[in-house]
Amino acid sequence: MIFFKNVNVTIGDKIILKNLSFNLEKNNILAIIGESGGGKTTIANILMKKISEYDGEVYLDDKEIRNYSNIEYYKKISIVLQDYTTALNPCMTIRDVLYEPFEIKKEKVDYIKIRDVLNLLKLNYLDIDTKTIDLSGGEKQRVNIARILLFNPEVLIFDESISSLDIDLQIEIVEIIKKISKNMNKTILFITHNLSILKFLTRDILVIKDGTIIERGDVINYPKSDYTKELFYKWKKD
Repeated sequence: MIFFKNVNVTIGDKIILKNLSFNLEKNNILAIIGESGGGKTTIANILMKKISEYDGEVYLDDKEIRNYSNIEYYKKISIVLQDYTTALNPCMTIRDVLYEPFEIKKEKVDYIKIRDVLNLLKLNYLDIDTKTIDLSGGEKQRVNIARILLFNPEVLIFDESISSLDIDLQIEIVEIIKKISKNMNKTILFITHNLSILKFLTRDILVIKDGTIIERGDVINYPKSDYTKELFYKWKKD
């Protein structure tokens, strides 16, 4: 589904990614962790075509992403950003937000699909004529995710997208993300610095440092490198 092959990114004199290679199979969840500045968000920016100047190859569905038209590509992939407040117009109601994907796609509103997405995201208790400005932080992010799901991308990238929420809400949304992957056949790339929620999400974890891969696997229970052990030591200490 996603394949990075010997990817290098240099900005000015600074090497951001160095000979990076990894794959993410369809309908799976991969978490990427590492310290700030290690290259995590650069991976997301490449996948969202915000960075096109890189050496190496990046594939989505066996096609190098630079060979896609933007219209074709962005039907396949979407991102959930950390700042959900900017993703939602405060003057719009939940109804407006959820109808928008169908209007953009020039399709008839699928009320059953909207109902199913609201149920999946545990938003079915809300009055859909509520303005988004009146929602809590967790509700805003879930409405934002619902909107993205209604565009029906194959791949979802979560880039620190729940880090501003309290830990209980983070765990709740992580559980929802697992259901999205399982029930809607979505491929998930989850980028985070919050190690405490990883055990609720996946055991497939990619550790990067200074743009290089340190290790991959169940690093929560079986860390191999000193760097990974130090990451978890710092987290437990804090």
